Parts: sequence; C-alpha cells; structure tokens
Amino acid sequence: MKSVCVLMSTYNGEKYIEEQIESVLSQKDVMVKLVIRDDGSSDQTIPIIKKYADQNSNISYYSDINLGSAKSFMKLLKSAPESDYYAFCDQDDFWEEMKLISAVRQIEKVEEKSAKIPVLYHSNLKIVDKDLNFIRMAHERDYNKVSAYSSLVDNPVTGCTIVMNRTMAELVNKHDPEEMTMHDSWCNIVCSFFGKKIYDNNAYIKYRQHDNNVIGMKEESAVVNIRNKVKRIKNNKLQPRLKNAVQFYRCYQKELPDETRKEIKKMVDYQKSFIDKLRLFFNFKIKSYCFKLDVRYRLLILIGEI
Repeated sequence: MKSVCVLMSTYNGEKYIEEQIESVLSQKDVMVKLVIRDDGSSDQTIPIIKKYADQNSNISYYSDINLGSAKSFMKLLKSAPESDYYAFCDQDDFWEEMKLISAVRQIEKVEEKSAKIPVLYHSNLKIVDKDLNFIRMAHERDYNKVSAYSSLVDNPVTGCTIVMNRTMAELVNKHDPEEMTMHDSWCNIVCSFFGKKIYDNNAYIKYRQHDNNVIGMKEESAVVNIRNKVKRIKNNKLQPRLKNAVQFYRCYQKELPDETRKEIKKMVDYQKSFIDKLRLFFNFKIKSYCFKLDVRYRLLILIGEI
C-alpha cells in the first residue's frame, strides 16, 4: 500500500477543520500521513488539531508565524517526511474516500513507463456551499493538452487537488523562489516544463465556498466581476504572470533547454521597451489555454500589467 503525505495549512479554521480531518483519515487503500502547519491561528484551530493528533499516530502538527497560504504550503513541502506521494490539503473542504487512491493509480501508470519522471496530478472539483450542498462543477474542459508555456499565463491547477510523486516534490524543493503568487501555480509551472501533468475531469473533492474563504470560486454578480477585473489591471500585485516568470527563470534557467530559456526571457524582459512588449504580444508560443483569456493576456501586455 502506497503512502501519501497530506500537507495541510491552517489559519483560524475552527468551523470546518474537524470535518476535513475526518475526511482525510477516511481515505481508502493508501497509508495517510497528515502533517499540519498552523499559520498563526487565534481561534480554537490548534486545540482541535491537538485533539486529533493525540488520538491518531499518523497526524503531526506544529504552529509557526503567519506566512500566508502560499509560503505556508511550500514550507510544509520542504520539511515533509519521506513518502511515496504528497498532497496539498485546505482546511475547509471535504474529501471523498477515493480522492487519494484515484490520483495514485493514475500517477503509477506514468511511473510504470518512466519511474523517475516528475508527475503532478490535479482534478476537477465539486463546488459546494457551506453545508456541502452541490452548486456546480469547477471545470468544463480537458486540461491534458495545455501547452507548457500556458502555465506562465494562467493557472488551471487548484492546489487542494494536487497529488505529486516524490520526484516532483524533490524538483520543487530544489530551488527557493524569493516570492510567488500561490503554491499551486508555482508547482504547475515547474511540472509543465520538467515533468508530466495529469488532469482528471472527475472530482473527488467538495470545494466549500463560505464567507471566510481565503481563496475560492464564489459566484459573483456581473458588476462585481467587472470591478474585480479592473482592480486586477490597476494593481500589479494582483498580476502574477511576470512575478512567476521572473522567479522561474531565476531558479531554473540553467536546467532549461536554450530555446525554452529564450522564450521565457521574452516575458521576463517585456517591460524594457515597447518593442519588447510587441515581441511578447506577437509570441504565440506563450499563450493562454483558451481564446478569451488569451485576449485579456495580450491586452495586459500592451499596458504593461501582466
């Protein structure tokens, strides 16, 4: 039976964390090691975690300073105990009992052909309300044929669905980005250029939407949606593409083929001049995975806000 190290980052999650931990412990046909890093909670999250850790030898936890979700998950991965596979876990969802074994079986098929290839699995999600009532599926398309360069433009990978093999974890841990937008987008980029990604259109996770979501897929009115898009354009901190490209190039440039390195450098340097913007604008290797998002991306290039 394969072992899966489940990495959970928590922050003031007292309301739903017991239900999530129970669902992780109920996983079928895998040996689960649950490692929890609390990111500075001030509610009853830590006492709840301690109760479960006292009752289950396969749960360990520690509390640390507040780093934010992305850095907290990356720190968990960096210090994770040895395991066959690794999975990220949010504090407020619900995992169906076949979630981990479904991922492991698909990764094993890839490993049978090439044992040392980095593999990252991600899946669809069932969007649910705070009481786990179904709302809709998160995705409607197949992401298995997405270009590696698309990972620099948009991220279809949701962190709580990620399961990766040990080779992938070692590859991610090899370098420390100075900053990143989110742990899932970083892992997506690294695997896109060096490994094998598997997208499963089936969903084995109930992705809970509630008022305290740090990140989610909330239903928004058209007015709110437009306002948020304008806000993203105005605020460069909410434009992750350049930041991710710069850090990825800094960390992995020596390991990339010459042609790939040259293409990514076009994104890294695009703000240097208007000619560089045009060079990236007309670069159709680096593009989004769908037409609508690609149009938005190219408009952002022209105003220097990718």
